[in-house]
Amino acid sequence: MFDVLNFENKIETENFSVRVPNNNLENHPEKLTEKIKSLLDFLNVKELIIISHLKLDFFGNLEHDFPKVINAYKKLSEYLPNKSFKEAIELDKSEIGNFVEIFFWLERCDPSIPEYVFWFDKNEKFCFYLCKYGNIHFIDLTKGNLITENELKNLGFELDDED
Repeated sequence: MFDVLNFENKIETENFSVRVPNNNLENHPEKLTEKIKSLLDFLNVKELIIISHLKLDFFGNLEHDFPKVINAYKKLSEYLPNKSFKEAIELDKSEIGNFVEIFFWLERCDPSIPEYVFWFDKNEKFCFYLCKYGNIHFIDLTKGNLITENELKNLGFELDDED
């Protein structure tokens, strides 16, 4: 999506946002994980690639004092022990829970990390990113053939018209 110098064909996308109904911020990463896993099962996706929209370090403010952010960086450093990383991360569906928790809290509470951290399926049919409100913003690269509104609702998502 980003590393093309000259691209002659226009990429047509469908963009939409969904939210996971939940009134408890503390367990929102778990709820997000549950719904994202059900969506990935539905779409038959087994692996994802996480990449920033800019080549910025995933480790932002390591001096943060909020416990959720401290824990997020601790978990991220288990995967990336050098505590600095500007490349893409490949992960299996089984690892999603940790990464949802990490990036939910970092997106929400640490403005020094990249604004858009995209989660691509390995077949590049779609990507999404988590916003600071805990919503999921999708970019459908299949010209709208990825999933229907009814299918999203059946998986437990609410369509989000605004953030």
